[in-house]
Amino acid sequence: MQRSILLVIALVCSVSLAAAQEPDAAAIPRTTATPKTEVQPTPPPNRFVIGLPPDDKINTNGLALSPDGRTLVYIGNRSGVLQLFRRSMDQLEAVPIPGTEGAQVPFFSPDGQWVGFFTEDKLKKVALAGGPAVTLCEISGGRWGASWGLDDTIAFSLPGSGLLRWQARAASRPWWR
Repeated sequence: MQRSILLVIALVCSVSLAAAQEPDAAAIPRTTATPKTEVQPTPPPNRFVIGLPPDDKINTNGLALSPDGRTLVYIGNRSGVLQLFRRSMDQLEAVPIPGTEGAQVPFFSPDGQWVGFFTEDKLKKVALAGGPAVTLCEISGGRWGASWGLDDTIAFSLPGSGLLRWQARAASRPWWR
């Protein structure tokens, strides 16, 4: 009971103190001028060309731009082999990403450090810093796209199965729908 009374007294004192510190509304000068805001010009769009060696081809159905906009990953065909290529915006050349042969539907992790992709029968990820591709799960059928969420789950769809979620850690369990 005494504790409740002390809390009520403390609350009344803090409200009274706050009211005493508020300036008198009549003492505040009023103006009709609105603050000026400077409008920043829209920056020009960035345009670039992906220069390919003469025999290489790019698959425009497999493009992914990193969350920070500094890295482009695409499916390229070099000497008859489909695989992922990485092009940093500050570099002129795209480089192949090892372990991504047969890749389809690339997508980035939220931090831009990993690229997820599908192969004919697997969902995989690979670190852009290097290292082997890691199989996350086996799948069957076509795939329509994927998104890697902030909660470290990958949402994707397979024909006839609706929306699926899978944890991005290897050997994890699926979270269906």
